[in-house]
Amino acid sequence: MVGNLSSAVSPLLDLTIFERLKSFRQPGSDIDISRISTQQGASIRDVGKWVEGSWVWSLEWSRELLDRDRDSVENLLRSLRGFSLVEGRRYRWVWTKEGSGEYTVSSAYDCLQGDYAVSKLEAITFNRLWSVKAPSNAISLAWKILLQRIQTKDELAKRRALPVGIGLDLFCGDHEESCLHLFLECRFAWGIWMRILNWVGISTALPNSLVALFIQFGSNIASSSKSRKTISAIWIATVCALWKARNKVAFRRELLEAGEIC
Repeated sequence: MVGNLSSAVSPLLDLTIFERLKSFRQPGSDIDISRISTQQGASIRDVGKWVEGSWVWSLEWSRELLDRDRDSVENLLRSLRGFSLVEGRRYRWVWTKEGSGEYTVSSAYDCLQGDYAVSKLEAITFNRLWSVKAPSNAISLAWKILLQRIQTKDELAKRRALPVGIGLDLFCGDHEESCLHLFLECRFAWGIWMRILNWVGISTALPNSLVALFIQFGSNIASSSKSRKTISAIWIATVCALWKARNKVAFRRELLEAGEIC
């Protein structure tokens, strides 16, 4: 039997061939074979036909293939051979992050979070953070700090956006600048937190994580809901002040004393 792929078979086959297979390059080559295809916008159903019960691909090119193209085309065909179709079978989209196969916003959010997916304790922390009456830009910055997703030197170095050898913390100068070090472990930051605790009349040891520090301020130091939000606002103001001070040192070469922050 010879014929076109039935439109009743699957919405999956409405996907264009180069959306599924994107780009086919030989290692070390810059050749993108999709650029010379005349079927870039065609659905998978439109680039082949059934022949005796088997799906046969029919690819068309805007020019005669050159020797440099042939390896890439062979890679493409090899990839397509691994994408087998069965005549008469109904195909459908399946969201693999849910056992039901159905898409949910919560599972998509977890995927987007990736390595930064939060624990139940952290989720409670973020809910409390966003309940504080403070400027939205300050809360947003504090949120990024808790997630350790701000542009500290160690993060810039990972993205190769910072030259090697200049990643030291700008406050103490004796340790690589990371989010945890900048806002908690650095002796300058530690001194700021000690001044804040002394100001609110509390004597306690600092924890070893930013989330734990926020919880300490919101729960252990304050008893009522109203006072927790007030103390949490002080925490937000402190981390924002530290980040602003850090940027003054980085971009304006201003030397700061702890008293200028709190």
